[in-house]
Amino acid sequence: MTLGTLRWYDYETKVVDFTIENPLPDQLTLDGIDTTCGCVSATLAESHIPPGGAATLRVGVRPLPGRETNAP
Repeated sequence: MTLGTLRWYDYETKVVDFTIENPLPDQLTLDGIDTTCGCVSATLAESHIPPGGAATLRVGVRPLPGRETNAP
């Protein structure tokens, strides 16, 4: 997957959704999502995923002012 070239002056946040599936026989609990810099945000729709269920993880990337990057 590619998000293309991200330019800070475009004031655009690129967003991608990931599906987290729980193939386990027990409930899956995700206590939190951490990011490594201020240019990335991540939110999880549900922190408790039942057996056989799924939740959406939404990740947003916006370059910091003065920076440009090619996002993977």
